[in-house]
Amino acid sequence: MLEKVLQSLVAYNPHCDADKIRKAYDFSKNKLAETDKKVFDAFGILEILLLLKPDDDSVIVAFLYPLYVADLVTDREIKANFGESVHILLLGLKKLDMVSYKENDKKSQMEVFRRMLMAMAKDMRVIFLKLVLRLWKLKNLKLFTEPECVVLARETMDIYAPVAARLGIYNLKDQLEDNAFKYLNPEEYEYLNEQLERFAEKRKAAIKSIQKKLKEFLTAHGLESEVSGRIKSIYSIFRKMERKGLSSLDDLYDVFAMRVILPARYDKNHNELVDHLYGVLGMIHSEWKPLSRRFKDYIAVPKPNGYRSLHTVVLGIAPQSIDKPVEIQIRSD
Repeated sequence: MLEKVLQSLVAYNPHCDADKIRKAYDFSKNKLAETDKKVFDAFGILEILLLLKPDDDSVIVAFLYPLYVADLVTDREIKANFGESVHILLLGLKKLDMVSYKENDKKSQMEVFRRMLMAMAKDMRVIFLKLVLRLWKLKNLKLFTEPECVVLARETMDIYAPVAARLGIYNLKDQLEDNAFKYLNPEEYEYLNEQLERFAEKRKAAIKSIQKKLKEFLTAHGLESEVSGRIKSIYSIFRKMERKGLSSLDDLYDVFAMRVILPARYDKNHNELVDHLYGVLGMIHSEWKPLSRRFKDYIAVPKPNGYRSLHTVVLGIAPQSIDKPVEIQIRSD
C-alpha cells in the first residue's frame, strides 16, 4: 500500500521526500503496535487525499492524524520527528474538531464556518485535509454512533459541502453531498441511484459521443481545448427534480454536463482576456441551437466563490438515442 502511495506522489511530484513519508508510515505502524486502540484507516484517507495532489506534509498528516486524535502521539514527538509545519497542520485540524455543531442552531453553524475561514487564511491545506477527512468519515459511518452520523451528515450539508464549493473543488463537493444525502434520505438516494445505473452505459456512450463531436468541432476551427463530460451528482439531480416537480429521471434532460477548457490568454498588462471564450460560445451556438433561457454568464457575474464560466444548453449535439438538450460549460484553464 505504501509503495502505491509513493508511486502516485512521484507521478505528479518527482521531488517528493519518500524517505520522510516512509518514516511517517513506520512511526505510525510502531505506535499502533504499542496499543490495542482502534484508529482511523490512514490509507483510506490517503485514497481520497491523493486525488487532490497533496504535498509531502499533507501525506504525513494523513498517517499521523489517526494517532493524534487518539492521543497516541504527543506534540513534542511530532515536532521532533516531522517538524513544525506538520505539527501546525495537525493542530489546525484538532482545533476544528473541537468546534461544536448543533443542528438548526445558526450561531453554532456560523462559529464552525468562521473557524474554518480562519484556518483557511492561515493554511489552506488544513481545509483540504478537513474536507478529505469528512468525506472519509461519511464513507465509513458504520464506525460512528447514530447521533454522530446525523451530525456528520447535517453538518456536511450545512457547512462542508458549501466550503468545498467556495473553493471550487466540485468533485469533492459532489461526493460530500451524495454521501450525506445517502444517509439522510436513503430511499430517495437508492431510487435515483438505481435509475442512474440503469442508464449508466447509455449515458456514458452519449458523453463520449458529445465529447468527440465538440473536440473535433473546435479542432477544425483551429482551437486548442480540453473537453470532458460527466454525469451530474445524485444530490444535484434530486434537487433539480424536486425544484421542477419531476418524478422520473427520464423527464430530466440535463443529467450530464460537458466542460470545454481553453488556454488562458492575457494582455500586455497581464490582465486575463475572455473574448475567446465568448467567441467559442458564439461558434457553438452557430452549430447547435441554444436554449436562450438556459444561458448563464458567470464571467460577467462570477459566483460568490469566484467561479467564472459560461454555461449554455444546446439542442442537436446528443446522439439520437438520447436526443435531448445538453449543458456545455466554457472556461479558461
